[in-house]
Amino acid sequence: MRHKLIALSIALVCAGSAPAQVNPPDAGLELLLAGAESKLIFSTHSHALKDGSTPRGMFDGLVWIPAPATAYDGNDGFLFMNNELQISNDPSGAVTRLRYRNGAVTEAEMWVSGLARPCSAHDSPWGTVLTHEESYDPEDSSFSYVVEIDPLNKDNWQRHTAMGRASWEQSIAHPGTREFFLMDDARPTSGGGGFYKFVPDSWGDLSSGKLFVFKVPNDDVLAESSVGQWIEIDDPVMARDEAQIKGTLWDRPEDIEYNPADDRLYLMMTGDSRAENPERTLGLIYAFDPYSNTMELWLNARDSEGQDFKAPDNLDIDPAGNLWVTEDGIRGTGINNRLLMISPDKKVTTVMMGADENGEVSGVLWKPDGSGFWVEWQHGQDDNKYGGADFDELYEVTLPASMQVAKPWIYRNVPTAIVEVEGAALPENFNLGNATPNPFNPTTTIRFEIPHSSRVELAVYNISGQKIATLTNREMQAGTYVADWDGRDSNGRLVASGTYIYTLRAGEFVESKKMSLLK
Repeated sequence: MRHKLIALSIALVCAGSAPAQVNPPDAGLELLLAGAESKLIFSTHSHALKDGSTPRGMFDGLVWIPAPATAYDGNDGFLFMNNELQISNDPSGAVTRLRYRNGAVTEAEMWVSGLARPCSAHDSPWGTVLTHEESYDPEDSSFSYVVEIDPLNKDNWQRHTAMGRASWEQSIAHPGTREFFLMDDARPTSGGGGFYKFVPDSWGDLSSGKLFVFKVPNDDVLAESSVGQWIEIDDPVMARDEAQIKGTLWDRPEDIEYNPADDRLYLMMTGDSRAENPERTLGLIYAFDPYSNTMELWLNARDSEGQDFKAPDNLDIDPAGNLWVTEDGIRGTGINNRLLMISPDKKVTTVMMGADENGEVSGVLWKPDGSGFWVEWQHGQDDNKYGGADFDELYEVTLPASMQVAKPWIYRNVPTAIVEVEGAALPENFNLGNATPNPFNPTTTIRFEIPHSSRVELAVYNISGQKIATLTNREMQAGTYVADWDGRDSNGRLVASGTYIYTLRAGEFVESKKMSLLK
């Protein structure tokens, strides 16, 4: 059913009986996009999970993991929602996993993490969910972990203490530079948070590497544009302590996303919804070029011609470069929770508006098939978050055909595994071996030798000389290595059949060879 204005009454669309203490608002979402269609696909107001529990409120963030061996069409996979706070009387945080097949949720399951607080999540280049943990221990309130979750195995949770002691809020891997960027969600009342990057020792492994904090000249966060520098953190486990001294502190970093339209990262700063000064609740959005380290103040809500957004909470970017921003409700102010679309020309449009100022629009995720987005809605976010009238809902919005453009699902490309050959003699010279097998389908292995520590780049080019994939580009120790290439470009897309050139560069050494992909 399509209308120019669709109002969803939550009391009517929720299935099943609700807990007695829950009083859903009379008005829910108003969808303002002409011709769009919306439906409620999951609600904690009415659902019980496989373990018998009923998930409480505070879903905060969405991540999509395609099912193994399926096309990236958005029709088969797993939709994860982070449960930001405790569930029932369990002190552990959790995520809710929804199995999504052919446009419908077929299964819902709670995954208890055993950790303190999953705060947000992202798909990674390794096909896992990344979530960031914040401790509620009053003696250690700043300690956090970066955690990897196997989307198929609820018991496989891996903490990465190489990046600790910062309130990790969001992370993303840039598909071009293959660097891992993180945000530290610290309020201005506690000094503000840093912007970090983590450079793994081995691409695809977050267990070791170097952590850096970003600094702009004079710490001028309101500069229209500035070129900053990355300063290494000596002790990543104590990251925040060093960042307070070495880096620039921002007004509560909240979210970071990759924009496929301009190859930049967009950083969203929330301000502080608890600040007495209302200007502190206004959002800032920066565009960051990781190649030149240029930070541009892309949008200051104070300058948006009266279309201010308050305390923005979640960000996603569609194929056309539109930014989709969710907004917290701010209790007692009359500022309700909204979903906003900000076009590349910086026009702010309210897409959804709710009547529940005690709730918030907590997450938005563009669907990988380009047909629309999912949006989370928190209700009744009062002071009794652990047992009160909180419940969450997940909506699916299908947009008009004119907006249905496929989004490159860049986070699902599994990068080349670079493995050192154990027991091999120390090479005397640089050498690039033949791809084996050749021709190949779907994977080939490339062997190369490094006689001494060097900056090494192994890249794949098409027959026209255009670089389509960088298999490694980092400092490597002497040794013999093998690299597997699965016929995907840097955006994770399978390339066409044909002849390709792979080139090894190390110092003044350059060697190229050919290989053929047959399908």
